[in-house]
Amino acid sequence: MDGSITRESLESLDETNRCYSYAILEAKGFKKDTRFIGRFQVLPLRDNSCEIVWQASFTVPEGLSDEKITQMKQRLQQMYGFFLQNLDSVLASL
Repeated sequence: MDGSITRESLESLDETNRCYSYAILEAKGFKKDTRFIGRFQVLPLRDNSCEIVWQASFTVPEGLSDEKITQMKQRLQQMYGFFLQNLDSVLASL
């Protein structure tokens, strides 16, 4: 959204279970020792619908206050929400 670039790598792909995991290698605000793994899965439901499960596991830099950790979590939730709303818009237009 701000023009910054994020580098990711595909860590695993499971087509049968419709899921993949990825690592963020570089991103704005990430330090070299930061580890971030995301997992994205599409679960089919009835009536031509699905549920998306998107999880993240990441290291928190030492000395970070509880307030900053809460802010990081909120930003992640906002980012996921933004991407999922965009995905919903794209799929609705098909």
